[in-house]
Amino acid sequence: GGGTDVIPAMKRGLPAPHALISLSGIAGLSGVHENDKTIRIGALTTLSQLISHPLVIKHLPVVAETARKIATPQIRTQATIGGNILVDNRCTYFNQGAINRDNHSACYKAGGDVCHFIPNAGKDGEPLCRARCVSDLAPVLMLLDAKLRVAGSRGEREIQIRELYPEDGMNPRAIAKDELLVSIDISLPLKINVAYEKLRIRNAIDFASLGVAAGVEETKNGRMIKVCIIGMEVRPVYREFSAEQFKGSSTEEMIAAIGKLAVKDISPLKQDILPPLYRKSMIPVLVRRMLSGMI
Repeated sequence: GGGTDVIPAMKRGLPAPHALISLSGIAGLSGVHENDKTIRIGALTTLSQLISHPLVIKHLPVVAETARKIATPQIRTQATIGGNILVDNRCTYFNQGAINRDNHSACYKAGGDVCHFIPNAGKDGEPLCRARCVSDLAPVLMLLDAKLRVAGSRGEREIQIRELYPEDGMNPRAIAKDELLVSIDISLPLKINVAYEKLRIRNAIDFASLGVAAGVEETKNGRMIKVCIIGMEVRPVYREFSAEQFKGSSTEEMIAAIGKLAVKDISPLKQDILPPLYRKSMIPVLVRRMLSGMI
């Protein structure tokens, strides 16, 4: 799995597995099914299938819309939802050709003993790698409260997608080497309205310089506003706010306040062609665009 990510990495001479095993012949790993008020999406379901599948369009339109923003039409015919969720983190020092990497010492992720961004990496509990998460579907699925079915030599288990992403880019997914992502489950009916906006140089191919999902959920305790951000940190940055926090504020004031709170404690590094401070300053802009049509 992950061929649209693994194969290019191997061609660039990055650390690669000793063997590749195709998953395409395993029955049950692809397709979209509805049962017991749940949409189950097989991990090998392609992005193109997500975009056009009647069940996804009917029940999960934001998933179809987000899938359409990933890569290119050609890549989407091969790339899968599982591959996007598990896509490796990105860093300018790591994700480049061998010639460029030879101009500086290898970082931890490339088998070296240094992080070119964080001098004290590995000391006092600091993570070795700060490569950034770039999965477009991750923040959307987090707001949809998706559950992941994972199978391995010890049997099958279920985890919340929020539990999937550790804080160290060395091993950026909490799935063991002998485990396989089987499917993604989303409960129906949805209790939240979600949108996703993506910032990148080109409207195709590029990974997100910044991706923001925002949603509004009506709960028994009142309205909740949720935001999830990728492209800035090692893992998706998840925030949620109660409308009660902004009691007495106008809608515009509440949205502006949420935008400011969403960027709190985010410390982007220069791991992308767009400057870190520009990417950070665009978070409230994207939040405003989406929430203005929901609240």
